[in-house]
Amino acid sequence: MSTLKKFKLRLTIKEILFVAFILRVLLPIAALIVTRDVTAFHRYDTASYLEPARSLLETGQFSSANQPELFRTPGYPLLLLPGLWLGRGELVTIALQIFSSCLTVYLIYKIGLLLFKKEKIAMCCAGLYAVEPLSILWSSIIMTEIVHATSLALFLYFILKYLQNKSLKLLLLAAVTLAASAYIRPISYYLPFLITALLLAWTFIKMKGQKILLVHACIFLVVSMGFTGLWQVRNYLKTGYYGFAAVSSFNLHCWYGAGVLAAEQGRPVFD
Repeated sequence: MSTLKKFKLRLTIKEILFVAFILRVLLPIAALIVTRDVTAFHRYDTASYLEPARSLLETGQFSSANQPELFRTPGYPLLLLPGLWLGRGELVTIALQIFSSCLTVYLIYKIGLLLFKKEKIAMCCAGLYAVEPLSILWSSIIMTEIVHATSLALFLYFILKYLQNKSLKLLLLAAVTLAASAYIRPISYYLPFLITALLLAWTFIKMKGQKILLVHACIFLVVSMGFTGLWQVRNYLKTGYYGFAAVSSFNLHCWYGAGVLAAEQGRPVFD
């Protein structure tokens, strides 16, 4: 019993990253052995990312069906370009996503250190994400989830570092990273408003309203929304559509609206 009490499992971050890497590599290998079909890594929405990526590669235009693409933003299609260019779309993209997911494990470790100042807690956080089933599964699916998670983890790391030392450089990196996450998944589009509000509240409560930090919060909002605003300008000039991504309007009309009608009329949503 005393021997068991003395025994402690000690893993380094390198070993946790190795475990995360092996788990994420074994899954697509097993899937290929069983299915022998790369479309096993596709989902219903995969084609909507592949088409504008192919258009970018072939014509230099971000379009679908010879029309400017409004439904998807260019963040994830850009990640698909190396694989399409090499003729190994699924293989290269999954490799990049595995790297992205392992990077998220490391970022969680760094975030844990920033928040708790304890190595054991940071290692535990990284270890939990390393074996988290969904992060392993989505690493092998040609969709945005894994890369978006990495961009949000990187943003969180930068913003926490900024809160420690008030460096404008780190704040700008956080703003650009958050804007990039919106280009990957538009769900991040409104986050700059929330983060700016939290920065202002933090400045008034903790920093007694220091003017320079108030300026920093405004700069964060301008930079993060400015980068996403560039894509809205592109959409308006190309088509007259002033939104960031039409997918949100589509979902509101065709899914949420249809869901309400289905509930009212007692019919299936797809009807």
